[in-house]
Amino acid sequence: MQRQNKEIESLFEQAAGNHRKGHRQQAEQQYRALLAVEPDHVNALNNLGAIYKDQQRYGEAEDCFQRAVAIDSRSAPAYYNLGTIYQMRHEFAGAIKHLAIAHELAPDKFMVVFALANACWENDDSDKAEMYYRRALALEPRRADVHNNLGVVLIKKNNYPAAVACFQTAISLQPQYADAYRNLSGVYYKMGLYEQALECCGKALAINPELEETRFFQGCILLVQGQLEEGFKLYESRFFGEKKNAGDWDVRYFGSIPRWRGEFFSGKKLLVRSEQGFGDCLQFARYLPQVKARGGYVALAAAGELLRLFHSLEGVDELVLHAEEDLRSRRFDLEVPLMSLPLIFGTTLNTIPAAVPYLRVDGNLIEAWRRKITGDLPRVGLVWAGSAENKLAIQRTCGLQAMAKLAAVKGVSYYSLQKGEAAGELQNPPAGLQVADLTADIGDFADTGALIENLDLVISIDTSVVHLAGALGKPAWVLLPHDHEWRWLLNRDDSPWYPGMRIFRQKAAGDWNDVMGLAALELRKWVKGRIKAG
Repeated sequence: MQRQNKEIESLFEQAAGNHRKGHRQQAEQQYRALLAVEPDHVNALNNLGAIYKDQQRYGEAEDCFQRAVAIDSRSAPAYYNLGTIYQMRHEFAGAIKHLAIAHELAPDKFMVVFALANACWENDDSDKAEMYYRRALALEPRRADVHNNLGVVLIKKNNYPAAVACFQTAISLQPQYADAYRNLSGVYYKMGLYEQALECCGKALAINPELEETRFFQGCILLVQGQLEEGFKLYESRFFGEKKNAGDWDVRYFGSIPRWRGEFFSGKKLLVRSEQGFGDCLQFARYLPQVKARGGYVALAAAGELLRLFHSLEGVDELVLHAEEDLRSRRFDLEVPLMSLPLIFGTTLNTIPAAVPYLRVDGNLIEAWRRKITGDLPRVGLVWAGSAENKLAIQRTCGLQAMAKLAAVKGVSYYSLQKGEAAGELQNPPAGLQVADLTADIGDFADTGALIENLDLVISIDTSVVHLAGALGKPAWVLLPHDHEWRWLLNRDDSPWYPGMRIFRQKAAGDWNDVMGLAALELRKWVKGRIKAG
């Protein structure tokens, strides 16, 4: 028996030696041979699983690790590896469960606590992520990547000065750390330090010119400062993700059609393709008449929710559903992304095509919605949340409870324009805030537009509804977070994109109190003004 044990351990050492040298095929064969003789050899199971994991054979790897922890419930390496399998599959709850066990068994193992911190971050648990990143730094204080990751967590927690310190430390430890410069530019942007943000973007790109996402962010920094011409040039880098998604049907389809650069195209068919969110499509649809003025046939590909509304757009010969089955059968000579049009037409703050309305709702539909509305008081539409699936929209969301101060404004009727999961907040509104809800009858943006046409004012967070109101030429007030999108510019309470729109800005990240207080005050003035006007 003793001799057999020695032979098994000798075989394990040979396999482990080949494994360390990178001879994985030999190591795999030796581990498998060993396990055929000694199926409960935990280290062999763990190492064989590691080989499978490196080969992306995740099912076989998980089987090895599960067998290992079943045999030895105190095998920290097996729990660690099992946790990383869950992490690779984006099953973060399972990853945290197994990595936490590994951390308990081996509290001084840096890679365990670092992986646990990463899993907590990916599971949207910022507090635990911060805690474990700090533990990782206590073990290895000179790890630049940990300082960088901790900085990202601190940005989310709105602790900007501490985040800056983390990124600066990461750069001091690793001067060619492009990602740290990129993240430092992001926190400077949130702090309103735009020149420093641009400088950090430049340093990141000097280290790695392939960082198209950073070049895109440079464009956003210029755009928010009102430097539209230069900003829109860099904004073209927004397609950085297409290289990763080269196999997707839309990337292949649009990539097969020559790009339109603004030349006259008489006798040719041009496809303008919508992109990004509904709000982007609503905002930049204003450019279609200028496109048509350069000749040829213009088709617009858009989401189904927009098609009925977009029938009113000038400059469009054909509307096409932005879907594979609808586009594949059509042939076009040229194509252009919708949000490339401001660059093509040389847009500056002074040349934005700002005439409204540029969208119109069918009169019969407006009348049908008018019959749903009762009462003679001024009507105000409310939107308090963006899409729960969009991380940026979550940041813009204030929630219905934050609108409590509007309840004290008398002489007005409120109507919900809120769709999605957040509409359920009407089941528990702030005290005294009565909001009529007709949204069950909304099928698309044409319906939303018809309801808006029957209102006197829209008060909304930054979402597609506020762009729709602006495009229809209806009075609208937009409630902005401190860290807002470039299109709303800086230090102004109006928008060059939408005449008559008012902007209410957060003074501090996450604080809606001042915004709502000012909105309520201005709403009282607005009501009094309407009464005086008779």
